[in-house]
Order: sequence, then structure tokens, then C-alpha cells
Amino acid sequence: MEGHFRTVVSFDDTDCSRRVHFSRYSIWIDRAIQDLFRKIGLEFLSDGSLRRVEGGEVIAFAIGEYWTRIDRSSKLGDQLEVTVHPHEVRTRVVVFEGSVVDVADNATVAHGRITMIHIDPATGRSKEMPNWLVELLSR
Repeated sequence: MEGHFRTVVSFDDTDCSRRVHFSRYSIWIDRAIQDLFRKIGLEFLSDGSLRRVEGGEVIAFAIGEYWTRIDRSSKLGDQLEVTVHPHEVRTRVVVFEGSVVDVADNATVAHGRITMIHIDPATGRSKEMPNWLVELLSR
């Protein structure tokens, strides 16, 4: 299972040199993760938690770590495609791996990982993911 996000680099994505600011790559990887969550049947609630469309169970994640490596600078006007997939799924943690590709030449411009910790929506404390979620993310 993969998640996707597509964007055109706009002025507010760039720094004073008109190159993409490093933080934007992590944001775009996160948006591709949001797409993946929707594809596996989760919907976003107004408090930031997620609800399983089939069954109604409410779950939540907290971000534990971002890591991004820029392979080639992107600039204003570039069209970029982000793809993510679960790289590692453990009982309480899922690590998503993503790549950012320039649509013009299909070259990878950045790649990264986001580690998400499954938490209890009520307490904010780490807890084991339900089996159905582990199975969906492990496909």
C-alpha cells in the first residue's frame, strides 16, 4: 500500500534562494501518509485522531521523528510527486518511508522517514495498535 501527494512548488515553499526549504519535504511526506491512511479506510476527525470507517474505532498517532535527506535542490515551479509506504510496522510504532520525485525528469530530489507512535487518544500515552491496523499497514 502506498500513499501519494503531488504539488507544484510555490513561493511560500522556498527560502531566499528560491530553493525548497528543507522542512517542506517532511510536510509533503506527511501529506502522502494522510493519503495512505484514507486508502486503508481511516477518516480524520477534527481533534486530529482517526476513525476507522468500517467499525468506527478511533485511533491516534503522534510523530516521534522526522528525517529528510535532500538529494537535489527543487525550485519554484517544479512539479513534485511524493510516494510513501510503511517501511517498518511494530506493535506501537510505524515508520513510513517516502521519496520526492521531480515529475519533469523522474529524478528523486529528496527522501525521508517519519516515525509515528500509536497513542491512546484520551491519554496521549503510547499503546499497542489494534491487530486490524497492523495487518493493513503490513500489506
